[in-house]
Amino acid sequence: MELYATHSLQILATGNWKQREMQEYIYPFDRMLIDGKLGLDAMVADLKAKAAELNAKYPRQKEISVRLYDDSVVYVSTDYDCDFCRLHITKLCRTYRFSENLPATKILMEGD
Repeated sequence: MELYATHSLQILATGNWKQREMQEYIYPFDRMLIDGKLGLDAMVADLKAKAAELNAKYPRQKEISVRLYDDSVVYVSTDYDCDFCRLHITKLCRTYRFSENLPATKILMEGD
């Protein structure tokens, strides 16, 4: 079982309403647990759909693109080198679960 955690949302200065709306949309994605690679892909697809919606709503402004780099950072930008939003992602190595059946000194951990 793979788990990912989003963290360290970086929001840089915005220049227009399109970027502000995208930043407001991505803000709730910070500090979230994502269940598996499928969930990560679904989150990125959701962000890409919002970018497409905003691109259609504001056609005279530069297009917003969403990129996932190495399953570790989601870049939201208007140009390839001009990010206005970054969301960092970490793959969790193990989880801790409580169990009344184990002695108090034993820790139950799952790893990859």
